Amino acid sequence: MFCGTNCVGTLVETDVNKCKVVPRKGGIVLMGFAKCDLAIADPSDTQEWADAVTADNLVITGKIKGSKAKGSATKVKFDSCSPEQTNSIERGVTYQDYNSDDTGFTNYAFYNDQLVNAAGRKAMFVTCDEYVYFWIENLSVEIDDVIEEDDKGNIYFDVTVMWDQLLMIVPVKVPGILDALASA
Repeated sequence: MFCGTNCVGTLVETDVNKCKVVPRKGGIVLMGFAKCDLAIADPSDTQEWADAVTADNLVITGKIKGSKAKGSATKVKFDSCSPEQTNSIERGVTYQDYNSDDTGFTNYAFYNDQLVNAAGRKAMFVTCDEYVYFWIENLSVEIDDVIEEDDKGNIYFDVTVMWDQLLMIVPVKVPGILDALASA
């Protein structure tokens, strides 16, 4: 035999209910952008997240309407005799931000800052049921304001945050995170 096998002996178990499907709810309700050196020692500590906001190390959106679709895999064939292998996965979160500041237009400054500085930031998001997904690193963003065609429509920011990462981000359940971030 020219080379050994690629057989992996250890299998990873899952603790899901094998008799009944118990799904988690969808919906991304907050997005946060952080300084690249921000570290959260205890992700379950809502005060630590709030302190990061208070110290201007983490900025968060108001409530948003967001989702994350399945990523797009990049596959590479490393040699002539083997099948293609997934090398990386381009992932993304897309959301609409309907919040407005019609006095200071600070939401424009906020999103323009993300456009200019995304490469030096990292991001996180929170789902409706208070799961925190962090950190999204080496990110890029696409952001623009959308103005619908008549006075029955809205003006909102359409945002896509993209990153390239093979492994999925494992969420952490943080009860009370939405209230903690809103009051920070």
